[in-house]
Amino acid sequence: MLHNEKERPVQSIPISDWERVLQKIASIGVPHVVFTGGEPALVRGCLRLHQAEELGLVSGINTNGRRFADREFVRELADTKFGPTSKLRWNQNGKQSMMRW
Repeated sequence: MLHNEKERPVQSIPISDWERVLQKIASIGVPHVVFTGGEPALVRGCLRLHQAEELGLVSGINTNGRRFADREFVRELADTKFGPTSKLRWNQNGKQSMMRW
């Protein structure tokens, strides 16, 4: 789980720690992972988690799509190594959508 609310008593662990978690779960045979939150796309460095695909995990991001208005974020997302099994889900006006790449 990734979240960015400063008021919450428990903060998300740093991205570097999540990278180690991904390595561990891949090594024990976990088949897939979904990043959710709060809003994972607002977490600084979240796109570094593309290494999930490089480790053989099917991965996805659940998002409300707020960061899609940020052109730099969209460029970075397009340049990640999230693979063809990756999914990006977002909810807009009560309707859920999904993009695969």
